[in-house]
Amino acid sequence: MDQFELDLINELLAHRRRILTIPYADFDSYLTTYGSICNAVGAPERTHSVGRPLGNIAKFCQERDWPPLNALVVNSETRMPGHSYDSAPGCDLLKWPDEVKSVINFEDYGLQV
Repeated sequence: MDQFELDLINELLAHRRRILTIPYADFDSYLTTYGSICNAVGAPERTHSVGRPLGNIAKFCQERDWPPLNALVVNSETRMPGHSYDSAPGCDLLKWPDEVKSVINFEDYGLQV
């Protein structure tokens, strides 16, 4: 993993921790956008080229038997993952809502990578 990917995965872990503090969070509040995640790690210029790094994060998660953290990241307009989601390891667009819930319910991520 390169530094950008490490920053993304750690921000996704932080995003997930924030979600867990929201009582009765709804599905949409579980999600973050490509723009938001890139802004959070100081790389707003990467918003339209974040698919490959998120795919690498999916692979990282799959290798550890973790639900795919990249499932939390969506397009701001469609509120759905991008077209490359299906090609990421361990990801299936038809199962995406369940994958998001698995990410939220999983307890073994740790605080940081």
